[in-house]
Amino acid sequence: MFAAPAWFLDDQFKDETLASNEGAIALCSIIGMLCTVIWTFTYLVRTADCVDDAFLKSFDQATAFAWSLCVVIDVQKKEQYKDAAFQQNMILYAALVGAFLYQASTRDDDKKKK
Repeated sequence: MFAAPAWFLDDQFKDETLASNEGAIALCSIIGMLCTVIWTFTYLVRTADCVDDAFLKSFDQATAFAWSLCVVIDVQKKEQYKDAAFQQNMILYAALVGAFLYQASTRDDDKKKK
């Protein structure tokens, strides 16, 4: 989204004019940068020495919830997406939600250790 917003818009959406719409390209670039920031912050949280499993469990649950909201938005706007792109997005979202929920469910609860 950040590096190639016009390609992303053309690849994802049925409306072929989006890839040449300067406003859509600008928004896509900004959202792509925000996604990069989120991934960076996620990396920092997951690798910080001061973070315990209880916090990471909550972080995983919140992340799964956020990806679930992406599912809701995409389902509401399904008619805007190319069929293949919509299906790929749903598979990606399901994998992410499932992975974060699994990770949250397998973390040790620090309170149980005490």
